[in-house]
Amino acid sequence: MIEDGTIDKIINQNIFNELKTELNNSVNNISSKLENITITMPAPSTIEVNTKNLQDILDKAKDKNINLTVQFLGGHYELYTCIIYDNTTIKMTNNTELENQVTTFTNKITSQTKDDIDILFMNAKPVDSEDSNITGYNGRSNIVIDGGVINCRSAIAFCHGQNITIKNVTFKNCKADHYIQIAACKNVKIKNCKFSLGVFVALPIYIT
Repeated sequence: MIEDGTIDKIINQNIFNELKTELNNSVNNISSKLENITITMPAPSTIEVNTKNLQDILDKAKDKNINLTVQFLGGHYELYTCIIYDNTTIKMTNNTELENQVTTFTNKITSQTKDDIDILFMNAKPVDSEDSNITGYNGRSNIVIDGGVINCRSAIAFCHGQNITIKNVTFKNCKADHYIQIAACKNVKIKNCKFSLGVFVALPIYIT
C-alpha cells in the first residue's frame, strides 16, 4: 500500500494520481515536486519481484512522459536487466547494493527473446524492437545513476544517448564483460566512481 508522500506542487494532478493508483502494489512511497516525481523502491524481495517492481516503475513513468527519480533507501537487491528511459535518475544510498544475474530478455511488444543477458541497466532493449532503428544521439537520454554499490556481471550499457551521468557508484566483481559500456553517446560524465581491484576514479572523467 502506498503511503502518501509530501506533495509540494504538482503540475499535473491527474498524472500523479494515476501513478499512485497504477503502482499501488509496487512501491512504498511516491511524491511529487513540480514536474519531478520521486518513487521509493520497496524493501528487497525475490529477484523476480525486485525486477518487476523496478521495471514497472520505469515503464509507467515512460508512458506518462515525466521526469522520474527512483530512490533506493538501502538493502541488497538482486535484479535482472532493466531498461531505463529518458529523464530518469536512479539514486542509491551508500548501503544500497544492486546485484544482477543472467536472464533471458523478452520483448513484451514483439515476444522475441534473447538469452544470456547479463547487464544491469540498459537504455535500449537487447532484442529486435523499435529500439533497433535508433541512430545518432536520439536514444534514451538525460539519465543519472547516482550512489550505491553495483555488484555486477556487467553493470551499464548505454548507446545513442546524451546527457548521461554516472557518479558516486562503487562497482565490484565484474564477472562478464565491462563495468560500463558507452557507445555513440555524447555529454557523458563519469564522476567520483570506485572500481574493484584497486582502480579508482579519483577525479571526474568527462566524455563528450
